[in-house]
Amino acid sequence: PKKKRESGKVMMVERPDLDNLIKGTQDALVHAGVLPDDSQVAGYCNIYKYRSERPCVIIQLMSAKELG
Repeated sequence: PKKKRESGKVMMVERPDLDNLIKGTQDALVHAGVLPDDSQVAGYCNIYKYRSERPCVIIQLMSAKELG
């Protein structure tokens, strides 16, 4: 099944599971040296997965100080 948002983007509601995509992305950030350990991730916001001909991941990292 597909779920369409007002923006016209088609959300994915099948595999791969969103939590597995998040884990894989965190592992890649640790492997690349961006994060020393994925246990430092304190939260997420606005996480969606859409069908796309050009799959990508957009990440914005913020320190705890920036979040207040």
